[in-house]
Amino acid sequence: MRSRLAAALLCFAACSFAQSERFVFAVIADPQVGWKQEELDRQQFARVVAAVNGLKEDSRPDFVLLAGDLVNDPKSAAQWEAMDAIRRTLKVPFYSVPGNHDPKPDGASGRFSFVHKGCLFLGMDSNLWSSGAQDSAQEQFAWLEGQLRARNRPRLAFVIQHHPLYLHHPEEKDEYFNIPLAWRTRLLKLFEAEQVTAHLAGHLHRNTTGWHRGMAMLVTPSSLYNFDSTPPGFRLIEVHSSGFNETYVVVPVRP
Repeated sequence: MRSRLAAALLCFAACSFAQSERFVFAVIADPQVGWKQEELDRQQFARVVAAVNGLKEDSRPDFVLLAGDLVNDPKSAAQWEAMDAIRRTLKVPFYSVPGNHDPKPDGASGRFSFVHKGCLFLGMDSNLWSSGAQDSAQEQFAWLEGQLRARNRPRLAFVIQHHPLYLHHPEEKDEYFNIPLAWRTRLLKLFEAEQVTAHLAGHLHRNTTGWHRGMAMLVTPSSLYNFDSTPPGFRLIEVHSSGFNETYVVVPVRP
């Protein structure tokens, strides 16, 4: 009887621990308010935020990652005001990285780092890799190395930046949509050495997923408009005791 009770308690403890490890987060990419028609763009981003806020129970995210290009013109106060007004209605914390349409001002880092339920989340400014500001790019790379190496190995590690590392092949030529080869090579080597779980990005306005030597590569489509047949929406990532699952949630544009 005692052995059965002990086994039951162990099973209950294991199940409780596994449940306590589980959580969900959302990734929203390229709402780009002001790109098509400013008011309609604003309405679409509001629908996306409402869809995130409306998720129930096991699907409700603990936080949201915004993958850049929040507005189309970073100099437009009206676009930023519209974006910020909607972004603040999120019922969960949010973290943003800059895109090519909304680069950070000089002196702003455009980075974040936090740990949630044993998992590490790092956000970076991918504009720096191609900006020509090598001192800033090197400083960011040193920061990234320090974040990945300065603590006990996390349960899982997620890195988000606006630009994908590459489109088809890790040694492909530099172009508008990828990270330059010189930095890409260093980043991939570091991510492999430090066992990064997934690299998250936007920028493509397409839905692409793949793997690089055990690291998931997830490019979330635009929540406004995509160049392929992918409807606008956002990605939900469920983290659990054995890894993670991801799904894409469609948020249709309404006339």
